[in-house]
Amino acid sequence: EAVVLLKNEEEILPLKKQKIALIGDMAKNPRYQGAGSSTINPYKLESAYDCLKQESIQFEYAKGYGRIETQEDEEYRKEAVKIAKENDIVVIFAGLTENYESEGMDRTTLELPKNQNNLIEEISKVNNNIVIVLSNGSPITMPWKDKVKGIITGYLGGEAGGKAIVNCLLGKVNPSGKLAESWPIRYEDCISAKEYAKQKDALYKESIYVGYRYYDSAKVKVRFPFGYGLSYTTFAYSNLSVDKDGVTFTIKNTGDVEGTEIAQLYVGKQSETIFRPVRELKGFARVTLAPGEEKSVHIAFDDKTFRFYDTRTDTWEVESGNYQIMVGTDADTMVLEGSLDVVGTVAEGGYSKEILPEYFSGKIENVD
Repeated sequence: EAVVLLKNEEEILPLKKQKIALIGDMAKNPRYQGAGSSTINPYKLESAYDCLKQESIQFEYAKGYGRIETQEDEEYRKEAVKIAKENDIVVIFAGLTENYESEGMDRTTLELPKNQNNLIEEISKVNNNIVIVLSNGSPITMPWKDKVKGIITGYLGGEAGGKAIVNCLLGKVNPSGKLAESWPIRYEDCISAKEYAKQKDALYKESIYVGYRYYDSAKVKVRFPFGYGLSYTTFAYSNLSVDKDGVTFTIKNTGDVEGTEIAQLYVGKQSETIFRPVRELKGFARVTLAPGEEKSVHIAFDDKTFRFYDTRTDTWEVESGNYQIMVGTDADTMVLEGSLDVVGTVAEGGYSKEILPEYFSGKIENVD
């Protein structure tokens, strides 16, 4: 249920009856858990390679790359390119290796290991039908995104992650996870990039502008926004109503297979005296629908929906006024919009646009 479908151009997934090239060390030796003290000995470990065999799926396999980059990578790459030429579709298992991502150290780059990026680049020259299956504990950059048709991630899927990914690749399960973080296009787009690890002291200038709250407010494009995730089916939203208790709306499965959608409630408010992100997630609902089925969905407001922390009173307050109420499929894509007048605990806040212009605009990279 947590597997996230990131790209599915020309409906390349689920896999059809085609000649398949399976490439990547992680297909046989999965990166399924963290490193360091989070490492455990699994009771049973399932690889995608073995699970595809169990499903009687015919494929050719090549290792493609080593876990640690060596001179052998050139031979691995040549073998992989050869079988990629000879098959209809290429499924590449890639991701962050144990020496790229672990506790006790910081990542020095958002990129995949170079031998994996090079492999994907070379295969894209000989085959247009490429699916990337990722194992990663955190976001990566994707210089090859426009050269592949499918991208799916199970993050670090645990000992049964191989079977879960295969079920999604074959369409036995419709992947329906959504990203719990934004994936930037490049590291320099992260608001902390200019400060972090550049000097003795790291200055936390962001205030509330962390993750999607920053990207949305400062209008910085991302590779994949918070809350993003595709499906093998499609959904239509309609009939939004807003009252003091929450929002109600309808979701319909407009595709051909059963699917699960995660609708997200966002709230925003334009204010002259309180700085806020453009929108903030305030609730969500997970709905499973058969083809053609529709359901009424309710997401309730709670005591956190409209509040802000007031430094004048050192407590949570609610600003009176008109709030934008939005339902989205991710932090960038709002499909239903309404509004609500709220009587709060304070008429206005105590912040000044003149003194704090960067915090009112969200463009906080120049805070002195």
